[in-house]
Parts: sequence; C-alpha cells; structure tokens
Amino acid sequence: MMHGTNSSKASEIIPCIARVAVQVPLYGLFDYIIPSSFKVRLLEGCRVRVAFGRKPLVGMVMSVSDQSSFPANKLKPL
Repeated sequence: MMHGTNSSKASEIIPCIARVAVQVPLYGLFDYIIPSSFKVRLLEGCRVRVAFGRKPLVGMVMSVSDQSSFPANKLKPL
C-alpha cells in the first residue's frame, strides 16, 4: 500500500507547464500544458510540436514548471 501512496505523491509534484521557445519574431517563452502522457518523458531541451496561431511549429522546452502567469484555460496543450 505504501508503494501506491508514493506513486500518487510523485504524480502530484510533476510540473504541468512547459515553457517553450519557438522561432517567431516575438521575444519570450510560451507556456503550454503538458499532457499527462508526456509528464514522465518531457525534459528541458526536448523538441516539441506546438500550436502557434493557426499553424503547428517545432519548439524547444526551455523549462518546466507547476505554474504559469496565464490562466490554465488560456493555455494550449503540447
């Protein structure tokens, strides 16, 4: 039973926001929600495909976090 308890605690502390750099003429990083299927595998430096405007772009994960300065309902998933 302790194993299950530890697993649930570990899943709670996994960051759910990826800060992604994309090659566009705008300064800054863009926050995206990390889908649960990616949380174990997503690391800084990983390349990801993101929706940017109306087209998909390839970006690089610069950092992962558990919070964003934007409301979650405004963020797109990776």
